[in-house]
Order: sequence, then C-alpha cells, then structure tokens
Amino acid sequence: MVNSKVRIRPSIEAQRHYGGYSKHGYQAKVEIEKSDLEEIWEIRSPIHGFKFDAEPILYLKKKGI
Repeated sequence: MVNSKVRIRPSIEAQRHYGGYSKHGYQAKVEIEKSDLEEIWEIRSPIHGFKFDAEPILYLKKKGI
C-alpha cells in the first residue's frame, strides 16, 4: 500500500472484462484509492512439505466491518 492507495493485480477474468488484458506476459497492476474498495483479501496456499495451519483467505478489509 502506498499512502492511501492500494496496488492490486486483477485476475485474468477481470482484465478481460475491463479491457486491460495483458497479452505480452507481464502482470497488470492497478493503483486505486483504498476507500474505493469494499473488500481486500489475500489468498494463501500451502507450500508442499510445510505445515499449513492458516486460513486460506485472509481478509484485510471486509464489506460491512
């Protein structure tokens, strides 16, 4: 997060929907105001061979909370 902005990486589906689909192999990044987002979450996935005792989705901001 940079000041009040958040840097996000939209999914391929979202990029296609909004016309920002990357066809050249780079990962699109978008900076938007944190106040414009209803939810912010982080998806966590296990690494093979390590114990994974965390929730797979961590909400950093959740709508209505």
